[in-house]
Amino acid sequence: MNYVISNRLSAYAISINLAGRQRMLTQRMAKAVLLADTEIGQPKQLALKELAETIRLFERTLLAFYQGGTTLDGDYKPITLSASNESNIQALILPALIMWKDLKPDVDMLLTWRDKPLTTTQLRHVRNRLVAANRELLQKMDAMTSTLEQAAIANATQLRLYQRLFLIIAFINFIIIFTRLRSNIRHSIQNNATMRAIFNSIDSCILLYDKTGLIISANQAAIVLFGELKFDSTYIHDVLLSSELQMMGVTSSGHRFKAKVNHFQVVQDDQVINICTVQDVSEQHDKEQTLTRLAFHDALTGLPNRLLFYERLEHDLLHAKRNQHLLAVLFLDLDGFKQINDSLGHETGDQVLKMVAERLRSCCREDDTVARLGGDEFTMILASVQAMHNIDLVANVILKELGKGYVLNNQNLVISVSIGIALYPNDHIDASVLIKLADAAMYKAKMAGKNNYCKASELSYSVPP
Repeated sequence: MNYVISNRLSAYAISINLAGRQRMLTQRMAKAVLLADTEIGQPKQLALKELAETIRLFERTLLAFYQGGTTLDGDYKPITLSASNESNIQALILPALIMWKDLKPDVDMLLTWRDKPLTTTQLRHVRNRLVAANRELLQKMDAMTSTLEQAAIANATQLRLYQRLFLIIAFINFIIIFTRLRSNIRHSIQNNATMRAIFNSIDSCILLYDKTGLIISANQAAIVLFGELKFDSTYIHDVLLSSELQMMGVTSSGHRFKAKVNHFQVVQDDQVINICTVQDVSEQHDKEQTLTRLAFHDALTGLPNRLLFYERLEHDLLHAKRNQHLLAVLFLDLDGFKQINDSLGHETGDQVLKMVAERLRSCCREDDTVARLGGDEFTMILASVQAMHNIDLVANVILKELGKGYVLNNQNLVISVSIGIALYPNDHIDASVLIKLADAAMYKAKMAGKNNYCKASELSYSVPP
């Protein structure tokens, strides 16, 4: 059952990450087509190339979700998805496929841009179609991500209920056997040996102790787990340590492990027998911790991903409201990273992203948050801002730190960053609107020449809620 739970959670974690990436790809399509419309020459060709790659990956992953198949994971390695057999998830994917099929003729024009260059009129027609569909596709991808998260929680809960049920049945079976054997001990010494054989054949670790806590018996599984037990001087609290967070088992050699413990009592001939079952869950706990980290952190940089960023932003907004503090949301997009990635390869690009993540961590305080949304897009939450000039100070520090050279393989690489800033409560009080405003401000900073920052208050329009 532990194996089934781990595999199910692992599959859901992969699906959740890919569903989140679909949302990022939807945004990247709109961004790339807008750049392709505004840029000329080589930047326009690069934007069209990025747009074509993004469309192929989005369509391939969407089809894999619906009918099963192979797509690419976060490291651009092939990964196989099974078709979802859950009706609520299929109900979300099917409308997205229908919408995508409607966009397919325009999309196919983009995929053949090398052989058949698009006219300005054609490109703007495609741009208008993709931008118009962007919001609805974003909503569907968000809904699919949330539905997958809920399904993962519900599935894990159901499996754990089955796990507990199996354990209870096993314990009831053991208690029945133990009670019957104990009643027969008085009649035959041979029955005692039989009970001991059955007792030792049970795979679960079982300890018997009296009302003082002195361990009076243990099966073979307990001896294997704890080592030698002295039944005249070893108490239950010597081998099991209780804490607020986790029950710990202690072996005879002093080694500690995470334990799952259950206690039962059996009354036989007015004598109370305490039964304790112990299971070493260290490996399962570590797997669950790893899966949790995979679900809420970016695999490449170790930074919080989009899901954890939104969760922390909501929490920090409540804290800022309660304490009447300012809060800033920063949206960062690297300038010049695409050229490094295309010319030197993804491995070099990944190393640059890791170095950028480390520099961003050094630019903020411990209670601030740095997250990677995907690609070369990062976000920051500056919690509990005391004064407006502190935001300008942080933004300038980021521009300076990220603008320093990156030495990789004896090459000095140079990139910069464009930053958009939205402020709570001055610009808005809603988390999603603050992010949209910061994103829009970032685009203005990029259009103004890159390697600078722009505040949402400087925009000539506001993003509707």
